[in-house]
Amino acid sequence: MVKEIQPDTDQTSPSHAVLVGSICHRVLEEWDFHGTSQELQRMVESVVKWSMNFEMTREESSAQFQNMEYIKTEVVKILSAFMNSDAYKELQIAEILGREVFILLNWNGQIMRGSIDILYKIGDRIIIADYKTDYVATTGLPAKAEEYAYQKTVYVEAARRCLKIDNPEFKLIFLRAGKAVAIS
Repeated sequence: MVKEIQPDTDQTSPSHAVLVGSICHRVLEEWDFHGTSQELQRMVESVVKWSMNFEMTREESSAQFQNMEYIKTEVVKILSAFMNSDAYKELQIAEILGREVFILLNWNGQIMRGSIDILYKIGDRIIIADYKTDYVATTGLPAKAEEYAYQKTVYVEAARRCLKIDNPEFKLIFLRAGKAVAIS
C-alpha cells in the first residue's frame, strides 16, 4: 500500500511552505552530496539563522520565530529522507556543472528569467534539474511533473541558447518523495 504524503495542516501555511522550500534550496545550493547527517543538521541550522536575520523583516522574523523549530525540523526531515534516495545517489556520482545557474531568455517577445537549481553530467548526458518540495504521493508524481512541462520547455531552450548545450535532459527532483522524474 502506498502511503499518501500529507502536510501537517496545524503547522503548514503557505508562508511556511515557501520558507521550507527556500531553505531546502539554499542548503542544496552549497551541499556537496557527500556530507553526513550531522553536517546536514548544522548546515540547516545555519541557513535557518541566516534566513531569520536577512530574508525576513523584523515583524515577519518575530512571527516566524515561534515556528522556526518546526520549519527547521521539517527541512531536516525532507533533506534527510532525500539523502537516502536514488535521486540523491545519482547526484553523488554526477559531475556538478552548476547550481542556481541564472538564465535570461527572449521568449516569444517576453524576457524570461530564472535559475536552474542544478546542472549536472553523468557520462555524456547533461541534466537540468529543479528541486520541488511539493507534497505528493509517489503514484501522483508523473501527473504532478506534467504541471511543470512549461518550465521544462523554457529551461531546456535556455540551456540550448545560452549555455550552448545540445539535447539536455530535464528532471524534477521531488525532495519529499526522494524521486527524480524526467519530463520528455
